[in-house]
Parts: sequence; C-alpha cells; structure tokens
Amino acid sequence: MFFLAEAFQRSQLSRRLLVYIVISSIAIVGIATAGELYLLYRNENRAMDETLAHVEQSYVPAISASLYTLDDEQLDILLQGVLSLRYVSYIELEEEGARQTIHTYGDTRMREGRVQVSHLRHKDPSGNVQTYGTLKVVATYDDTFETLMRQGVSVLFVSFVTIVLIAMTVFVIIDRMLTRHLVRITDYHKRLSADTLDQPLELETPSLLASPPQELKVLADAINLMRQRLLDQNLDRQVMLEQLRASEERFRDVLRTSPVSLTITRITDGKILYANESAGRLVGLSADGVLGRLASEFYVDPAERKMVTQTLASQGFVNDFELRLKKVDGKPIWVSANIHRISFDNEPAMITGVVDVTERKQMEVQLRQAQKLEAIGQLTGGIAHDFNNMLGVVMGNLDLLRRKVKGDEKALEFVDAAYGSVERGAQITGKLLRFSRDEPGAPQIENANHLIEGMANLIAKSLTSAIIVETCLEDDLWNVSLDPRDFEDSLLNLALNARDAMPDGGTLRIETSNRVLSENDVQHHPDMKAGEYVEIVVEDTGSGIDPDIIDNIYQPFFSTKGAGKGTGLGLSMVYGFVKRCAGFIRVDSELGKGARFEMYVPRAHGELSIEDGPQEYAKQDMPRGDETVLVVDDEEALLDVAVSYLEDLGYKTLRATSGRQALDMLKANPSVDILFSDVVMPQGMDGFELAKQAWRMRDGMKILLASGFTLKTERKNGDDPLVAKLSQRLLNKPYNQLDLALAVRQELDGDS
Repeated sequence: MFFLAEAFQRSQLSRRLLVYIVISSIAIVGIATAGELYLLYRNENRAMDETLAHVEQSYVPAISASLYTLDDEQLDILLQGVLSLRYVSYIELEEEGARQTIHTYGDTRMREGRVQVSHLRHKDPSGNVQTYGTLKVVATYDDTFETLMRQGVSVLFVSFVTIVLIAMTVFVIIDRMLTRHLVRITDYHKRLSADTLDQPLELETPSLLASPPQELKVLADAINLMRQRLLDQNLDRQVMLEQLRASEERFRDVLRTSPVSLTITRITDGKILYANESAGRLVGLSADGVLGRLASEFYVDPAERKMVTQTLASQGFVNDFELRLKKVDGKPIWVSANIHRISFDNEPAMITGVVDVTERKQMEVQLRQAQKLEAIGQLTGGIAHDFNNMLGVVMGNLDLLRRKVKGDEKALEFVDAAYGSVERGAQITGKLLRFSRDEPGAPQIENANHLIEGMANLIAKSLTSAIIVETCLEDDLWNVSLDPRDFEDSLLNLALNARDAMPDGGTLRIETSNRVLSENDVQHHPDMKAGEYVEIVVEDTGSGIDPDIIDNIYQPFFSTKGAGKGTGLGLSMVYGFVKRCAGFIRVDSELGKGARFEMYVPRAHGELSIEDGPQEYAKQDMPRGDETVLVVDDEEALLDVAVSYLEDLGYKTLRATSGRQALDMLKANPSVDILFSDVVMPQGMDGFELAKQAWRMRDGMKILLASGFTLKTERKNGDDPLVAKLSQRLLNKPYNQLDLALAVRQELDGDS
C-alpha cells in the first residue's frame, strides 16, 4: 500500500490514467451488463408469448367443453392449472349472456399486465358453434424483474471488483515501466542549464519490471545527444556573441548612412526618437539636431499630417504616400513616405522611410506642360485650318472682285484694304500652324551664324536706339537642319519681346555655341535628349518674367502686353519652330534682371543649302495653260474660287466635292491632265489617299495638293514615298491666283 501511495503521489499521469481506466471499464461493463439484461428480457418475453399461446391452444378447448357440460369440478381443475403456469397471475371466467364474472383465480391486484382474452366456443350435437363465455388471462413480469435485478447486481459487483484489480495492476505496471522514468526525464529538463550540461541523463533499471521500455531509452539517448551538442555549441557562444555585436554595428551603420531618410517617432506625443543622417540632410539639420523635435514641425500642410495619422491608426501602415515637408529654413520639398506602426522601447511608435521626390515632381510638371502645349497645338492647328479655308474664300473672291471693278479707283481701294486684312489674317494662321507643327516647312542645311548675321540690320532697326545689341557667335559652329524663314521669324520675335521688356533701354545679347549633352545633363528634363546640339541664346536685361506665369508663356494668344499691343503668338511660334526641328527650348528669368531663352537645335551633317532666287511674275504674265484640271474640295466656296482662278487662266476644269466622286470622274474622263485636291476631306478619304488611288489608276498622273493642316493626315498615311513627294510640293492655304498659277504650271511642266 505504501508503494501505491508513493506512485499515486509521484505522477499526475498515473492518477489520471487510473481514473481513466476505472471510468472506461465501468462504462464498458455497464454497457455489457445492460446488453445481457436486455437479452434476458427478450427471452422472458418470448417465454410469456409461448405460455399464452399454450393456454389458447391447450386449455381453452377443455375449459369450453367443461363449461358446456357444466362440469364445475373439471372446470376448477383446468383453471387452477392455468393459474399455475409461469407468468399467469390472474384469471377471470365470464359467462356469455349473464355478463358477469362467475370464476376468478389469483391475486385481484394483478389485473394490470399483459391481458389475453379467449372466447369459449363449443359445437352442439347439431353442429352449431356457440359462444358460452370469455376467458381473461393476465400475465405479469414480477418474478422476471426480480430475477433480472439479482442477476444484474451480481454481474456488476463481480465486474467492479475485477475492474479495480485490473486497474491497480495496470497502474503499477505503467508507473514502474513508464511514469517514473518520465518524471525523471522531466526533472532532468527542469534542472538543465548551461552549468549542468556536463551531467548526462540516466534512467533507473532496478528490476525487469522497472526497466524502461526501448522507446524511452531512445528518448534518453536523444536527450543526451542534444546535451552534448549544446555543450559543444556553448563553447562557441562567445564567438557568436561577438559576431552578433559586429552585425548589429554594421546594421546601425547601414541605417545611419542609408540614402533613405529614416525616423522613429513616438505616437503619443509626436517626438522624434531616432533619425539617420539622410533624415537630417533632408531638412537641413544634423541627425542629432532632429532628435527630440516634434514631427509636426516639418509638415507643410496639417491636413496631410492628419491623413497620415488616420490611415496609420486604421491600417497600421502608410505606403507610397506623397506629401510636402519643409526644411528648417521653410523651403518646401516633396517626399514619398512609407510609414509602419512599431513598438520602440515598449512604447507605440512609427518608423518612417522618406525619399525626396522634388526633382521628379518638377519633371512631372514639365511633362504636363509639354503635353498641354501639344494639345493646344493640335487645337490651334484645327482652328487655323478652318480659318485658312475661310480666308481662302475671301481672298479668292477679292481677287475676282478686283478684276470686276477694274477702273473704279474708289472700289479698288476698298478691295485692297480688305485684301490687306486677309493677308494679315493669313500671317496669323501661319504663326498658329507653325506652333502646332502642322504646317509643312522646307528644312534646309543652314549655318545659324550666317542667318543671324544676315538679319543683324533688321534686328537693329526693330529695336530702339537705347538698346545695345551684342553678338557672340562661335567660329566653327555646326550646321543645323531648319526652315530659314521660321528661324528668322523666331529670332525676330524673341528680339521684339526683349525690346518690350526694356522700355528704358538695356542690352540684347545673341550667342551661339556647340553643345554636347550627356545623359546626366538631360536626366531631369523629360523633353530633352542626349546628343549634339547647336545652342542659340537670346538674352536681355529687361524686367524679367513673373514666376507665376512662366509656364503659360508658350500658349497661343497669351500676352502680358495689354490690349492692342501684341497677338500673343510670338513665343508660341518660337516653341513650335523648335519642336519642328526636334529640339527644345529653355527659359531662365528673374524679375528685375532679365530673361534668357536657350534654343537647342540638333546638329545636322551635310552640305549647306544653296537657295535659288525667287522667280517673279507680273499679274499680266501669270503662267497659263489649256489642260484639263480636276478640282476636288469639300468646301463649295473654295471649290468655286479655285475653278474661277483656273478658268480665268485658260484651263478646262472638272469639279468634285469628295474623293470617291473624284475617282469616278477620273474613270469617266481620261482627258484629265492634273488632279488638284484639298488634303483634309471627310467621308474616310483624304487628299493623300485620293492621290494614291489615282496614281494606281493612272500611273504617272500629275497631282497637286493644297492644305493648311496636314500632320495627322501624314501620320495616318505613314512613310509612303508618294505622300512624302506630294508633301514637299504642297500648296499652302490660303493661296491667291498667282500662287495657284505657279504651282499648277510647275507641276504640269515638271517630272512626275
């Protein structure tokens, strides 16, 4: 008993195991006993059925006969025999007709039970079956239940004693073979430390019964092997600690010198607890100078700080959030921040990684400005095209009207005045088209120095005497590819703007130089590309440009000169010229000190162009002809003007208002010598497409196109050689009769 008490006290596992064995054994025995009693009950129930069937088959016929013969003695014997049967506890015999009980046997208290009622019938001598009464037999389980209870109690008692003995035996075996060893292993682990690693784990084996199983031996060996490994590793612990300290130092160096600005801020009061060197440089302080400051000191917009705080509270992090901070001197900067909530010194904090994106933001502004100017260019090009068509109608009709009123000096004055206004309108649309890059130019290989020297006198006369003009032109300046007229107009526009900025006089300086731009030079300017350029600078000492409007100076019709003092197209035309040359323009200005415009035009390799002198024609000597011209234009008014011009020059004409109609007329009229068509037309066929189909229909046919807006059409038709050829000979709108006469005659007399 002492041994059992010791084992019972030693291990909770043993106690729980003993309880589990007893409970599970009782449950199993209970279920088995219940099953056995149920089987006994079924057998008893079956025996009762057999008894009642025996009464029905054996006793009922005899009782019926005794009742028929009125043999009371025999009847009593039979009824006593039924009562003596097992399970039968009460009998009633009721005579038919009398409706009263004539015999009762057994205990009247046993009327409740299983009742079987049998009708007592007998066949008389005449063969008739008559019912003389009923026999009621009541069967009960009283004796059966007592038997079952005695058997159940006996089985349960024996089983309980058996369970207790088996449980105690299993308990002792498990304690001796398993539990005591597990307790020893547990105690060993509790005592295990760096100082006790040299003591191995040993299991007791005092007897065969107490010998640990093989599995525990394997476990003990594994623990000892682990102990030996820990002992070996402990020898290198100091080395590892040194390495860890070195690694931590390297990590601190990485954080301190990281190009990403890192700070750790306490959330409760917003005080900065850690900052690396980049964070200090970002705001113009040292890393130590940032410590202890409130993070709110460096926010430009309190609403941005509130948004960061709310997002951090709801999500626990903020990724790629762009906001504005300010340096200690108040200068704002744009940054991209990544913020995460952490615990720092057991306090809620946030770690913030910040990258300066101010330069990228400036580049985005420049890119948006370039895209805006490109969109404005497309719009102005479309407007100029429609305006050109209207001017063409007016110019043509004025030309025709001039011939009608010949000899009427007063009427001619009115016509000439109107014609002069049309020409000024044409000049304005020309500037618009140059800005939009849609007017086809005539680029040539030129030397900018020669062009500047050639217009030096014009520039000087355009300025006031109080303005000094200086030039600094590089001797071996590279050649460039540009339209000389565009370049001269651009240079003159910049000179006139400089004049208006220096009403009291000053200095206008024009410089040229060769420049090689590297990738580093252009990395912060999205509109610039690395390469070889000729730089043309126009600098003045005037009033300068307000920083608030400097982004708008290239927009068409934008002007600060006041009403009636400028069209607002000068700088937009300069911008368009530079873009057509595949170059770029930069402006640097300071109020009160002047402005500096730098135009960069790509270097061109090739020989200088030699321009032929213009061929002049008097109106009465305009070239004429008698060929047949197919005129195509979707504008009826322009179509009328062109037809009138050509017929006045002796040509025969055919008219078409669309490309498809023109093709049908070409098929029907093989005598057509030249096709003269507008470029921009609706219904899915423009002038270039019409020209290509006409060329395929009649190889070598003469074709002349006219337009004031062609860029989109040229892009749509790609690099077709015919399109390129026709674009070089394009007749610009608005045109007069002389322009048309020269262009048609040149096309008819030239090579196909």
